[in-house]
Amino acid sequence: LFPIKTPANTAADRLIGEKGIVIEDINNTLSTGQVKVQGEVWSASSYNNEVITKGSEIEVVVIKGVKTIVRKY
Repeated sequence: LFPIKTPANTAADRLIGEKGIVIEDINNTLSTGQVKVQGEVWSASSYNNEVITKGSEIEVVVIKGVKTIVRKY
């Protein structure tokens, strides 16, 4: 038997649960979207495929690679 490996925490993991603001409309169909969280700009997708407009408040749900997955707050 092998021990179960847990994923290593990354610096990006600190963003999960954090609030931010949409700076470019998030539209999964068009593959567009950017958010600003803790002063950093991230590419973003919507957690539930809804379009989230610029200026909306969001919460980071997941980090996938270099992209945040967010929901409207």
